[in-house]
Amino acid sequence: MSRNTTAPPPPRSDAATPDQSVSTEAPLLQVRDLRLSFQTRERQVDAVTDVSLDVQRGRTLCLLGPSGCGKSSVLNAIAGFLTPSQGEVLVASRLVDGPGPDRGMVFQDLALYPWHNIQRNVEFGLRHLLPTRAERHERARSWIDRVRLTGHESKRVNELSGGMAQRVAIARCLAAEPSVVLMDEPFAALDAHTRINMQELLAQLVADYGMTVVFVTHDIDEALIVGDAVAVMGGAPGRIVESFENPFARPRSHLVYRQPGYGEVKARIFDLIGGHHDTDRPNQE
Repeated sequence: MSRNTTAPPPPRSDAATPDQSVSTEAPLLQVRDLRLSFQTRERQVDAVTDVSLDVQRGRTLCLLGPSGCGKSSVLNAIAGFLTPSQGEVLVASRLVDGPGPDRGMVFQDLALYPWHNIQRNVEFGLRHLLPTRAERHERARSWIDRVRLTGHESKRVNELSGGMAQRVAIARCLAAEPSVVLMDEPFAALDAHTRINMQELLAQLVADYGMTVVFVTHDIDEALIVGDAVAVMGGAPGRIVESFENPFARPRSHLVYRQPGYGEVKARIFDLIGGHHDTDRPNQE
């Protein structure tokens, strides 16, 4: 979560209690006073400013906000794709100075290799991590099974539904066993039913394997299903407007909206996002 944590949107007194699994150990991921700038022909523009985040091991943080507020820019800085203009990113107390195997990325556009089948796609990222093909094959098969694609290993990407393709992308990322999993609106292009299934699959994988995840979304309901903590971004330049623990404990499903206090929490987040949406600024996502 952010260091500048404010009080969570208050649910009613009969609402679900917050997740009590917050670790007391040092955060696995730390973002400190992050600023990201870019140069136009006329001037330097700050895309993101003064962003600080802490994410403990085994937890999921959702970066939530409207398009253009800098969510993806923050994610790309954590991945090492963008160099901070100011501040720093640390994973396990080590400075991030570029992409590395300790961080895995799942993109909205999947970035799968259409000329390979599922098995080969999942194995691809293991070429430099495991010395033998047998080890790569076994690791890939294990994760293919965990994302419920056993029996489809020989199918090529163009034979897959959107949900199946996204599960391949997740398996490819997780098979490399990164310390931190970064997900940039991975379910945005899916139909509503498939999206719910993917959200619940992700929640199950996080619970089963103790994954540490930073998940970008502009969907409030998705953030409250997936995230153990939520950091709302907005403004120009983008910044953390408010951050809080998800007041609805694990396990969470798409039926979380039935829990007491859900409407109040969602309305509070909606007000935060609505008050910091600037449609005139350049899109920095």
